[in-house]
Amino acid sequence: MADVAAIEEALTTQHLEEFAPAAPPQAADVAVPSVRATARRLRREAVQGLPRWRVGERRKAKRAAKASAPDVAAAAREEALEEQRRAQAAADAEWDALLNNDSEMIMAVLEAAFEDNSSPAAPIDCRADSATVVIVIGSANVVPDQQLATTPSGEPTLRKRTKTERNSVYMNFLGSTVLATVKEAFAVAPGLYTIEVLVVRKDEDASSPDDYIAAIYAAHFHRDRVNDIPWDRVDLVHELMTADDALLRRRGQAGTVAPLGLEHEPELADVVRRIRDSLHN
Repeated sequence: MADVAAIEEALTTQHLEEFAPAAPPQAADVAVPSVRATARRLRREAVQGLPRWRVGERRKAKRAAKASAPDVAAAAREEALEEQRRAQAAADAEWDALLNNDSEMIMAVLEAAFEDNSSPAAPIDCRADSATVVIVIGSANVVPDQQLATTPSGEPTLRKRTKTERNSVYMNFLGSTVLATVKEAFAVAPGLYTIEVLVVRKDEDASSPDDYIAAIYAAHFHRDRVNDIPWDRVDLVHELMTADDALLRRRGQAGTVAPLGLEHEPELADVVRRIRDSLHN
């Protein structure tokens, strides 16, 4: 019973994860040896190869080494600071590229951010302040076919979900996945204002090749609206259905999520076609 509850919670609470917002990078502090440490090193190096019985020469070499230590330490410090300045300049350039939505930078940052997502996601385009992200999820079979219940005497038990109940949980899973992905994208890419989402379902039990990989949801999410979402009490289905340009089909009394008809969405249809082709290569 605990497993059933844990699976449902994992499916429908992804959007509650907090993602640290991107921040201007700071180059690491430089570690520069002190004059004293530099002098010790120079004295040690100065007498290497000099026999211990040549006391006068060793003493003279050590004095010379000690005398040169301040200049050597200062030069080392300046070299380290220059290296730090170069590193900071490179970091600043990357930050500027991120803020200005450099396409390569945005794609790389989003790809890295999505690597550990439970549902695979990938950026496929970035233009101006908008990025397009594809999310791949499983069918309604990811939802346990049983749910927690109680017996007439109040004992915990499991009962079989109706198809309607299963589809309801699946819709919340879809909403949680989409919102978590969008939330993370806005966190790591502060220059983006719009995330276009396309959700593709991979259905192992599909009755046709077209249904095996099928688009089931598409929409545009804008930063200001996402920032205003009350995450602890969000209505996941409401957010899916009211997003700009939202596309979603449900059929039958049970509310089964059905493939989208993309006859009038050639760009989305092309993306789905490319995903199908990639699975055959």
